[in-house]
Amino acid sequence: LVTTLADRVYVVDLRDPARPALTDSLIVPADVINGIAISDDGALAVLARSGTAPGQNGLVLLDLANPLHPRPLSEYRVTLPGGARSVFLDGRTAYVADAAGSLRIISLADPAAPRELGGWAMNDSGTGRHLRGIQVKDGLAYLAYWRHGLIILDVGNGLHGGTPGKPQLVSHFAYNVADWYPADWSAGANAVARYRNYVFLADEARPGLVDWTSRERIPGLGRVHMIDVSDPARPAQVAEYRLPDQGAQGLWIEQDVLYVAFGEGGLRALDVSGELRGDLAAQGREIGSVWTGDARGFRPNLPMARSVTAGGGMVVATDVNSGLWLARLTTPAP
Repeated sequence: LVTTLADRVYVVDLRDPARPALTDSLIVPADVINGIAISDDGALAVLARSGTAPGQNGLVLLDLANPLHPRPLSEYRVTLPGGARSVFLDGRTAYVADAAGSLRIISLADPAAPRELGGWAMNDSGTGRHLRGIQVKDGLAYLAYWRHGLIILDVGNGLHGGTPGKPQLVSHFAYNVADWYPADWSAGANAVARYRNYVFLADEARPGLVDWTSRERIPGLGRVHMIDVSDPARPAQVAEYRLPDQGAQGLWIEQDVLYVAFGEGGLRALDVSGELRGDLAAQGREIGSVWTGDARGFRPNLPMARSVTAGGGMVVATDVNSGLWLARLTTPAP
């Protein structure tokens, strides 16, 4: 499933990677589809959407019994009146970033009738409270909380007695974005992924005013922080990876390889085996890249890689300017 910065979802058959085939599409009541999550069993997809008209906000659930031709199953809007910015599925529980910068936790035990279990939010109503990325692993929720950095919550791990219905704060890893990015830019933690004893936290920074309709290059900055969470109560940054003048937007980790949708830098692959320390770019850990710009793109020959997934030897990336890209890492990480 491929979402768009509009109201459409496209279904693409990738069984023959050399010949991707469009099999179906859906129009969803929304201005923007912000994200998608698919259940581990492949039976259910959840779309996070936002819009300006009644009935355009919240979640849309899709039945994937026939994955090449999904069908709408249900919607959830009750506690997401301003929209859903991103979504992560842990079993049949959806962790959702809402428009107010809060975490909403929705039970999908009955996919036809979703219901809220609980929620959590930073005690800050200022401009910094934007929840962007979510991952849940082993009962801990990792939140990319924009200018607030990384938040770790117990949602069933047992560290602090948290549950999906009543999350409990474990720790907060904060940093000052002004140390790296211009003061008049919008910057913060945008995506998060946990792998082994590390959390990978991606920063994105853009000028305060951006004309997204322009066909010229849109400036960006960013980096990926590597944070040691062997003790979740005391997270500590130990390494980083950055590219000059490019912002990190999406992360995926598979078999000791970190794939980064690095905005204007296209798709990047990084060896993250062993112990991580210091500047990983300077250490030569980048092991592959794809320039996702195309002459036929909205911004010709300019990448804007936004998301990435990997599995079965295939890497799939989306680019705002140029569409869907398929790649294979031909030189495995050592």
